Amino acid sequence: MTQDLTTGDIKNKLRSLAIPAAIGFLFHTLYNVTDTFFAGTISTEALASLSLSFPIFMLMLTVSTGMSSALKVTL
Repeated sequence: MTQDLTTGDIKNKLRSLAIPAAIGFLFHTLYNVTDTFFAGTISTEALASLSLSFPIFMLMLTVSTGMSSALKVTL
């Protein structure tokens, strides 16, 4: 199913792109909270490794979510 973003109501178009991305970000954030809780029970070194890898994880998440939305529209 392809969508034409050049015609139609802009509010509906924004919702169709933003809602799936927001749900994806919510689940990834919940994953990070759960991961931090359980890593905290292991050691402070485990928490430090999560803190160092978090920016890389979020960068990969934002790029993949953006590409997913863009490719969904063009294919």
